[in-house]
Order: sequence, then C-alpha cells, then structure tokens
Amino acid sequence: MKKTATVILLLCLMPTTAMAHKDNKAYILGGYLSCGQYVIAYEKDTYKDGERFTSDELWREVTWLKGFFSAYNLKANNNKKNVLQGRDWASVLLWYYNFCNADPLNNTFKATMEFLRALGER
Repeated sequence: MKKTATVILLLCLMPTTAMAHKDNKAYILGGYLSCGQYVIAYEKDTYKDGERFTSDELWREVTWLKGFFSAYNLKANNNKKNVLQGRDWASVLLWYYNFCNADPLNNTFKATMEFLRALGER
C-alpha cells in the first residue's frame, strides 16, 4: 500500500503535460509554465548553467523540456539524431527566456515549437 501511495504521489508531481490521440487528432496541453512564469523563474534562478537550479519552477520546466526533446528524438527523428546536439542547456534556456520575454502571454509549448523551427526541425 505504501508503494502504491508513493507512485500516486510521484505521478501527481509530474509536469502537467499530456498528448492524447482520438480519431487521428492530437490534443496537446502546453508546457509546464506560461511564458510569463518562465521569465520570472529564469530571473529568480541564480546559476543559469542549465543543470543546477535555485528556482523549483525552472527545474520543473527543464525536466519537462528534457522529456519533450527525448520523446521528439525518439519519435520524430526515429532516434537518428539529437536535436540539441552541440547545444548547452544554458543557451537553450536563454533562447526560451528571450522568446518568452518578448511575448509573456504565450506558453512554453509554443516556445518549444518555435525553437524547433529555429533549429530547422519543423
């Protein structure tokens, strides 16, 4: 019982992103943070090296991004290449900051789609 409760608790703590298919249509819920929330979290973080975070919100967003890019590499690229090859997380997070700072009412899923376009992936 304790193990089941732990699993349920961990699932509840997962970032709120989902993608479902029904009748050949994809339904996507956005990234963990809105762009405005991302900007605030990025500005609160003191390390900004892409690995150590003082902001829980930024850590959760990076966790969501790593999961998204891992799934993207597996599915869209058939695991042939890493779309982030040669790019460090600090630079990726700065790109998101600049995108979100310019349009704080957007969301981080839209930022991710624009990031892939900027890399020539979509």
